[in-house]
Amino acid sequence: MAIRIEEYRSLVCEVKDDLTGAIRHRRREIKLLKRLLSLSEYPKLSSELVGDYSDLVDRLILLSILYQNIGFSQKAINCLKEAKELSKRHRFHFPAGKLLDTYNRQK
Repeated sequence: MAIRIEEYRSLVCEVKDDLTGAIRHRRREIKLLKRLLSLSEYPKLSSELVGDYSDLVDRLILLSILYQNIGFSQKAINCLKEAKELSKRHRFHFPAGKLLDTYNRQK
């Protein structure tokens, strides 16, 4: 439940144009999701209820966009690199390859 609360708080901050607040809540959401995914009990839980690694990748991509929007290009790139590595490790398509290329060119 706390994961979803942080997600919603991030969205509310974005709507209010409080990107710093949105980043803070998105980072908390990611931290909680990482902790959940690392639990030995995680495989027994329904991924529909709690999320999976593709959700973590999506959240990292969203965080990278927030960082880019406030001018923190290197943090944005680092988030995308982490997301790309997770996608590779868990064998699914990394959906933000073009975004990473764009950010690298703008650097």
